[in-house]
Amino acid sequence: MNEAMRQDAREAARKRLEQKFGLAAHWLVYLAVNIGLVTAAGGFDGSGWRILGWGLGLAIHTGYVLVEIGGVKERLLERELARGAGR
Repeated sequence: MNEAMRQDAREAARKRLEQKFGLAAHWLVYLAVNIGLVTAAGGFDGSGWRILGWGLGLAIHTGYVLVEIGGVKERLLERELARGAGR
């Protein structure tokens, strides 16, 4: 493996790590804020919509990160490249 390949692999690993940390931070803030708000209100006081809405955004963020980290985009790209080479 030459230096350029090592550098590319390192950059890809750094990007995946940043995505994982960003997702973990998003989850921690979501949990801390919503637990704090529900606790301060003495229970669920109509906060379900806020929790559900933010949770939907968090689910989308989680799906995006899993697709990126799981290499789904790369596999689809390889498939498209193979199709193009066959033409």
